[in-house]
Amino acid sequence: MFFHVSEFRAKRRPNVGEQVVFSIGQDDQGRLRATEVQELHFVQQKMAQKNQQIRQRNQKRSQQAEFEAEQKKRSFLGLAFMVF
Repeated sequence: MFFHVSEFRAKRRPNVGEQVVFSIGQDDQGRLRATEVQELHFVQQKMAQKNQQIRQRNQKRSQQAEFEAEQKKRSFLGLAFMVF
């Protein structure tokens, strides 16, 4: 797949045989070409960072939900004790 070096989203020129990720577009003559070309390794790193952020956010949400459930249980037990 052809891509112009200006489509390569790195601060260097691409190496021959380097693995990349890209979108498919067309040139002025209707031929297919790669656009928004990025280094595969860079994209994998960004995805791993995003996944880590999502895991941390989900863990915090889970901890908050557990805390709130314990608070409700304590409130119910306190109320039951007062009624008893």
